[in-house]
Amino acid sequence: MNISLTNIGTDSYQKGGSVFAGNLPMLQNNVSKSAQDKAERQQKTQSEISFWEKQKENLKNQECESVEEIAEKLKALHSYEDEIAAAKQSFNNEQMWHILDEAEELGEKIAEAAEKMEPKTAEERREDMAEEAVALQACLNLRHHILRRCDQDLQILFFLFQPCHIFKRNQ
Repeated sequence: MNISLTNIGTDSYQKGGSVFAGNLPMLQNNVSKSAQDKAERQQKTQSEISFWEKQKENLKNQECESVEEIAEKLKALHSYEDEIAAAKQSFNNEQMWHILDEAEELGEKIAEAAEKMEPKTAEERREDMAEEAVALQACLNLRHHILRRCDQDLQILFFLFQPCHIFKRNQ
């Protein structure tokens, strides 16, 4: 499983683009955590590769005067190429484990959903009905309490607004 790391480098970043959307606050919420993690891994890998590529470029500027210096330069070149290959392999391995983790999480979610969709046993249905009955009784009790309180408040209002016979004028 090889991953291409093209178009993810310093020149795309210098042109005004972002190496990954996680660097842009306005896009951060629109990118999934998985995609953000992948972009971070790609950025890390690309920065490692860029470092070793720059080291290879620096080798071109070194002048060699002896066979030993040429051999040393060649050994360094091979070492840098090995580091680049190791960085790419590390990215591929991390990506593989990440994909496996995501697949496992998805499998667990599917298993939970399937479990919820299984038909209920008679006992589970009785428990659900009992819970619903308790909840219904609580609602009825609350309604009864509210109605009783309203009735008391109405009686108080009627009493307060009755015509007062004490202050009637004698005619």
